Amino acid sequence: QLAVVDVSFISIQKVIEPLSQEFPSLKEWLLLFKPQFEVGPENLGKKGKVKNEQAVQKSLQEFESWMASQGFIKKGGPETSPLPGKKSGNLEYLFFYER
Repeated sequence: QLAVVDVSFISIQKVIEPLSQEFPSLKEWLLLFKPQFEVGPENLGKKGKVKNEQAVQKSLQEFESWMASQGFIKKGGPETSPLPGKKSGNLEYLFFYER
């Protein structure tokens, strides 16, 4: 079973645990990490453009640590998505996890 997760206007962490509880048979997870919804409004400029690369790196590290604490094993990523954010042009990152 594979979950493909691409959410907007909410932290990806807020949907992973409910999904894993609702669908316990999900073993593989392909996730699109969108920094503009993870770094906080203080790190965003006009149109949601991330203006602080250090905040992006910190949020990626925190996400990876959180995933490990939830029992996920990283198998791939972060890989920069070939498609930037549609409106803001933000870089987004793909992860592959198993649980």
